Amino acid sequence: MHSKKFIKVFAVLTLALSIFSFSGCGLLDGGLDGLGDAITERVMDIVEGAFEEYREFGLVFDPETSTLYYNGEEVAFFEDTHGIGTTSYGNRNASGLHVSPVRDGSGNLIGLETTIMP
Repeated sequence: MHSKKFIKVFAVLTLALSIFSFSGCGLLDGGLDGLGDAITERVMDIVEGAFEEYREFGLVFDPETSTLYYNGEEVAFFEDTHGIGTTSYGNRNASGLHVSPVRDGSGNLIGLETTIMP
């Protein structure tokens, strides 16, 4: 489930790096005005979508600030290693709120648990 989202992120980032690499070679005569913003916006949309399944449990990604919130409180670290892909965000070593998913025996998301790291 997550692997398709991360493939999209990888593809967008690869495209962005390719465009920026080739821009110095004169392949883009029009320049890159606005392209960086468009790529950033698309990547933020993908990241926000990756967190959509957690929304009903109070975990929300704000693309305007690139911040993850759990019930209104900023999250220092989140990671879900379910399935093939891994969804993670933040700094594993950061102090503050760490959030992790709770899944049933079938792998269905049934909640989130939190830990406050000093």
